[in-house]
Amino acid sequence: MNSNQPQIRKKTLLLAFIGLVMVHTGISQNNPGLTFGGSNNDNGYALCLTQEGGYIISGASRSFTSNADDIYLNKISNSGNLIWSMTYGGPHQDFARSIISIDGGFLLLGDVWDGGDPRTSMYLCKLDLDGNKLWDKQFGTGYDEKGFKVKQAANGDFLLLGYSRGYDLVGDVFLVRTDNLGNELWHNSYGYDREDYAMDILENEDGTIMIAGTKNGFFNDVHADYERHDADMLVIKVESGGQEIWRQLYGLDNHDFGYSIKKAQDGGYYLFGSSQSYGEGSFDMLLIKINESGVEEWHQSYGGPEYEYGMSLDLNQNNELFLFGTTKSFGQNSSADFYLIKSDDQGNALWEITIGGDNIDYGYSVVATADSGCAVVGSSQSFGSGMFDVLFVKIDKNGLIENLMNGIDTLLDNQIVIAPNPVSNTGHILLNEANMTASRTLEIKTINGSLIKKYRLTAPDLSFNVMGLPAAIYVYTLYSDDPSAQVFRGKLIVR
Repeated sequence: MNSNQPQIRKKTLLLAFIGLVMVHTGISQNNPGLTFGGSNNDNGYALCLTQEGGYIISGASRSFTSNADDIYLNKISNSGNLIWSMTYGGPHQDFARSIISIDGGFLLLGDVWDGGDPRTSMYLCKLDLDGNKLWDKQFGTGYDEKGFKVKQAANGDFLLLGYSRGYDLVGDVFLVRTDNLGNELWHNSYGYDREDYAMDILENEDGTIMIAGTKNGFFNDVHADYERHDADMLVIKVESGGQEIWRQLYGLDNHDFGYSIKKAQDGGYYLFGSSQSYGEGSFDMLLIKINESGVEEWHQSYGGPEYEYGMSLDLNQNNELFLFGTTKSFGQNSSADFYLIKSDDQGNALWEITIGGDNIDYGYSVVATADSGCAVVGSSQSFGSGMFDVLFVKIDKNGLIENLMNGIDTLLDNQIVIAPNPVSNTGHILLNEANMTASRTLEIKTINGSLIKKYRLTAPDLSFNVMGLPAAIYVYTLYSDDPSAQVFRGKLIVR
């Protein structure tokens, strides 16, 4: 094997670091899911369901390599047991940003800096069910290419979506179509006079292709290059051979970033991302419904006074949407946390939860599951054993975090659910049994921090009535008389 080619390092039954983490307030917190990683930075970027009903997570690791980031894969069962873990890479940085399940294994897409080119190349790799490499391919011009999303076409071809500086030095959307063995059939680039990138792709029934991304933006996890002027969400429709049919921009005078696109059951598409043009604060999650021709039908924003980033969207069999990303407005200890919203097909929130601890927790990918719930993955400083660790969490259809340690669907110590949320009459607070025994005080404040109403709630019936409150988005704080007890904060929508 060529010494410049990425090498596989496989670790079977790597321990998932699960347990109590002591935070600076002295309150112990349970890990809400499963963490994977070591003493350095390990990030989870993408997630898909396996043929056996479990999950596979792709990302990058520095804990299990002596060099730069390596591709990092973890395959787990439906109950959360680790089946195998693998790193794959060479002496320079290697990332897996997308992974899908295909017949007989998996297909991952990312970028590597070890293929002989002076800069990164788009990287495609097919693995069997045990994580053994069957073949790999690299694509690009040698002038910096990245791979963001891979999908399989109806005829078995692969669609690779990424970014290239080989056609425009500031960067353009880069699309490659290959056969089922990874042999390139054609490629094309799309863009404007500044940096343009795309993060998601789908194939229509007629074989045309939808691309979602950003004009005049700059991808880099969950932040933007603010020197770029007026980034807009971008949708491009192309023929099966890559010829452009139309393109459409969405957004106003501020930055708007497109990250995910899905086909709607009633026709048209859902476009999801982040926006400074709409909403309450710095950035808010933004969901846009467009018709088949790209004309906007409606939009909804979600967020508070700080930032929210929309990174991933999926739909379940009931045409309900899972909107996932990161929140700082509603994060614990004012830190960034996972932010998950379940909505109906009109974008109306059915429930929402934040997941995280006192440190930074970035949410990247969500997949809907057969039980009408979902699973999410991202990167966490709050839980695990290193700087950042991969954090995987399973959530049921009601917004409750499932305990993957023993298969019991229950609430953890640091979780709260308010149902319904949005609420128009009586709301009910659900905590785990230990926390339900103490009476508590509920404060409802405006986004700007003005106290609107205070409730004294007597256990075990932690219910409250919002009749008379104006319809708005509020911030709630729930605390007990014991100063050492955990304080819960989050968003409450009154209708």
